Amino acid sequence: ELGALVNFLAALPSNALPPSVNPHAYIDPDLVLDFEPRSADDAEVDAMVEDAWMRNPVVVFSELHSPAAPASREMKGAFEALALRPGMTVFEIDQRVDATVLRPLLQRLTRGAQLPFALVGGRTLTLTELRAEVKSGALADRLARAGAVINGAKLRR
Repeated sequence: ELGALVNFLAALPSNALPPSVNPHAYIDPDLVLDFEPRSADDAEVDAMVEDAWMRNPVVVFSELHSPAAPASREMKGAFEALALRPGMTVFEIDQRVDATVLRPLLQRLTRGAQLPFALVGGRTLTLTELRAEVKSGALADRLARAGAVINGAKLRR
């Protein structure tokens, strides 16, 4: 469900969840999948989710104008400093028209992660965890497993 949501949100900047979505229930697959899920086999759905994480190995959910803004800047800055390829995908929740649906939906899908947080290869990473992994060196391994290349953006120039 989280992979399908990220795939939907990242596909087009204009993609937004309608206000009718119940964030406390499963998302209707017809809304976020670009194929008929009832006719697809599990392998097709799994491939779509894997593709979403491959194209977006680091996804940051943050806020520009809230009490979480300084923490959001810190998290985004930490990933920007790594010059990742592919670059991180950022969703500024407080700037989105679907924020009232997206906030509680993300809370449910990430088991209560507070903004800002990142998804690295589809796994939640909080700011506290990010700091610890930067300090211990574990972040590089996590990023490599997710398919992100550190300093990859610098190599392409």
